[in-house]
Amino acid sequence: MKLYMIRHGQSTANLKRELSTPSTPLTEAGMQDAQRAGKILSGYRFDRVFVSPYLRAMETQTIAMPGVNGEIMPLIREFDCGRIEGEKYADVFDRYGDAFREILEVDDFRSFGGENYEDVRERVRAFMTFAESFNCEKIAAFSHAGYILTFLDEVMQRAGKPGRNMRCDNGSVNVFECIDGRWTVSAFNVTEIL
Repeated sequence: MKLYMIRHGQSTANLKRELSTPSTPLTEAGMQDAQRAGKILSGYRFDRVFVSPYLRAMETQTIAMPGVNGEIMPLIREFDCGRIEGEKYADVFDRYGDAFREILEVDDFRSFGGENYEDVRERVRAFMTFAESFNCEKIAAFSHAGYILTFLDEVMQRAGKPGRNMRCDNGSVNVFECIDGRWTVSAFNVTEIL
């Protein structure tokens, strides 16, 4: 089975440097990112299409795969940042200083009522098990950079969060393969037709 994980197109939160919310929409550039992802995916037939319940991922899926109704999948949503969602990074840095830098370094938003990195990694493992349960050749999943990079860490069996040092561009296609329960990376951060 191959799992094609697509990062949503540029969102207004990406543009404004805000901690995004579930209702953050795509920008015009984000719509173009989604169209580009659609061109990359156009030669493939997918057995299942999953999409994060966040607006920017749903908009990306609709643009990239017109006429396809993606199945909402809460397991592939972005990190929950709790009560600071929707705020500008600069404002949160002004308020919390080095404490916020440390929070970002380890992705631990529990002090704000959100998730930590291990919470998201657990969601990754749950989605992997879920995807493996289907007799599918190809699955598409429209998700988010934080989630996709955490997925990469889990596939590579790396401790901590080294994936945060990788690029995962808006509208990129990231391909993982699972054979007999063993996951590998086939392609990462693809922004041109394969």
